Amino acid sequence: MPGTAGPDTHLQPTGSASAGRAGPVTVQISGSPIGGNVAIQIVNRAVRHDLTEQLLRVGDFPDVPIRFVERATLEEIADGFRTSTQVSLCSLTGLRGIGKTQLAAAYARQRLAEPVAGVVAWFNAESREKLEAELHRLALILGVADPDGDARASARAVVRALNDRSGRHLLIFDNAVDPDLIAEYRPTRSTRTLITSTDHRFAVIGTQVHVSTYTRDESVGYLITRTARTDPAGAGELAELLGDHALGLAVAAATITQRSTRFPTFGDYSTFLRTRTLAETLPRHPGSDYPLPMDTALREAVDAAVDHTCGPIIDMLLRVIAILAPEGVLVDTLHRLIPEDRGLVADAIDACRNLSILTGTGGRVVMHRLTARALREYRLTDDETLDATARSAVAILRPDVSYDSLTVHDAVVVAETSAHLDHAWSVVEDRAITTETAAALLRSLSATVWHSARSGTSLSATIERGEHIAARSSTLLGSEHRATLTSRSNLADAYREAGRVGEAIALYEAVLTDYERVLGSEHPATLTSRNNLARAYREAGRVGEAIALYEAVLTDYERVLGSEHPATLASRNNLADAYRKAGRVGEAIALYEAVLTDYERVLGSEHPATLTSRSNLADAYRKAGRVDEAITLHEAVLTDRERVLGSEHPDTMASRSNLADAYRKAGRVDEAITLHEAVLTDYERVLSSEHPATMASRNNLASAYATMGRADDAITLLAAVLTDRERVLGSEHPDTLTSRNNLAYGYQAAGRVDEAITLYEAVLTDCDRVLGSKHPLTRTVDTNLWWLISSPFSD
Repeated sequence: MPGTAGPDTHLQPTGSASAGRAGPVTVQISGSPIGGNVAIQIVNRAVRHDLTEQLLRVGDFPDVPIRFVERATLEEIADGFRTSTQVSLCSLTGLRGIGKTQLAAAYARQRLAEPVAGVVAWFNAESREKLEAELHRLALILGVADPDGDARASARAVVRALNDRSGRHLLIFDNAVDPDLIAEYRPTRSTRTLITSTDHRFAVIGTQVHVSTYTRDESVGYLITRTARTDPAGAGELAELLGDHALGLAVAAATITQRSTRFPTFGDYSTFLRTRTLAETLPRHPGSDYPLPMDTALREAVDAAVDHTCGPIIDMLLRVIAILAPEGVLVDTLHRLIPEDRGLVADAIDACRNLSILTGTGGRVVMHRLTARALREYRLTDDETLDATARSAVAILRPDVSYDSLTVHDAVVVAETSAHLDHAWSVVEDRAITTETAAALLRSLSATVWHSARSGTSLSATIERGEHIAARSSTLLGSEHRATLTSRSNLADAYREAGRVGEAIALYEAVLTDYERVLGSEHPATLTSRNNLARAYREAGRVGEAIALYEAVLTDYERVLGSEHPATLASRNNLADAYRKAGRVGEAIALYEAVLTDYERVLGSEHPATLTSRSNLADAYRKAGRVDEAITLHEAVLTDRERVLGSEHPDTMASRSNLADAYRKAGRVDEAITLHEAVLTDYERVLSSEHPATMASRNNLASAYATMGRADDAITLLAAVLTDRERVLGSEHPDTLTSRNNLAYGYQAAGRVDEAITLYEAVLTDCDRVLGSKHPLTRTVDTNLWWLISSPFSD
């Protein structure tokens, strides 16, 4: 299966122009299939291809293998397409490793060599999510992507676009598993659809070409060419033992070439294969033509790779890749196996590619599933080796992402890391690995829950995963193990991010009790746990309890870590936040000013934490009515963040949003709207349209519209935000309830009093039930409703 490139979208013209008229232009786009959105608005404005004039190559096509065999099956594919008058469906079915993907790629290369306009696109069809994500990227190229980033809507738009546009198109759905899914996304005009699969059910939706093996002549020709040995009879004998299996032949030929002293002839290698037993993973069924020794060939190929001059590195490399997700591993990630000498890992990867153990595209290396399975069964049979392999995997799987707000790229990195860790855990879960390795793997798994929760999307799935990890950690390591306590704390974070504050508080309180008993009341982890609980109290509207706990934990931080420790400074900042939340703005400002002075002295004026402290002080000035001072400070923070962090860092975008809101408070509404519109565009590009910060930005823009008197524009935007929050966060999330209050206020401002009252009453009922009568939001809605009903203009 081909690998994929990173999450960014790149357009690379590689075609040429012929004399007299511009010839077809080949354009390639690549992107990661493991989640994430891209810059829809910018791409759709910048790229709109006229398919009548261009040939578009879209997707991550496999590399041409060494000594590729031009198989007769290619002609069968062409014949299959000739039987259809409109859309031709040709399904390539057969065993894994038999060469289906390479045959599809070869057919695609033939099509790309024809000077006929259209789209030639390659998709990973292993799941609905992956297929729709890649169709979404094609939609970006065609200029038909859904403006809200809905991958399914974009996929359907691709089908409509290809039906409506001229050109001769070819879509390849690789490793497909669901005929209904492919049928849903196959165009009905001017498009050929080529499917690779192990599932014979695809025969019902089109012509089926069964890819069984090489022909004997193809096998013999391949072995002779690849090994430079002139013994057709010996090659034929070996091909018989391997069942003419494409992957088996490739690894056998590579092994013979690499270990020529041990295997000077084909006969020597054939004799060796006969002496090996068949692995349980590839049994021969009675009456089957599938050969017994193929798994032995895979094993010997791995041995040959390990016998290479950089064998120990190859051994570690292959073992690690074999327990990770089958979609492939980024080369940059594998370099971390030997961080002090990336070249050693690069050489090992190249050697494995030459030996047909690994393939790769777009900075990613892929091990065939069959090879990975054989390797796990062969080289990871003893628990000690598996334990060491899992430790190596954990060491390289650390997501380098932002601390608080995940960008689109960050979200892709976290999702890919999660997939690798999940796969590794599935391999080791039932084996006798050490407690230390299990704890390290579970901690890493829990860390991905922590990061995913901060993305603000797919929170239900994140919570479900976090609950499973916490439960497994408790069962395997015990309820009081540090890894278990960490996983439960991260799960509480996910509950809080999802607006399930009651559950978060209950879990935070339980975890804190355990931390105090296990580690002691003054351990840094215990202090962090108390800080987390105080934050949950504050978000639940229990501000008095939050302040009391913040004050207590600050006292402990100062005694245990010292007054200038970064954690102590953060604790003072948190207490100031609580004061501001409680309306004690004067105390908040005094504390913000003091902690800012300390941040500047201890960490420096340009440290991100110092910039955050200055931003918090500016917000407090604004809330206190000191708007001019707030604007001055926000402008300074924005300038520093752009210089230090870059213009697209989430903190920088937050600064622009804060400044825009200060402009609005100061009556500079035109400037506020201009800045809010600009930062919203950036949020949608960098964080995606469904990120909580993006939805908050749209809400802020709606407020600016309302201040300007553009009530209809405000209502339209507020209603859209509410719809998105209900879909992404759920109907009972505090942000969703806030959106309903805001929309009611928009109705009120527009004079739609009856609608406002109805919505206020409904959201008040829900706030009282979900948040409680004393929560600040509940009180705000109650006050708004009371004021509107009491107003002489409400009748």
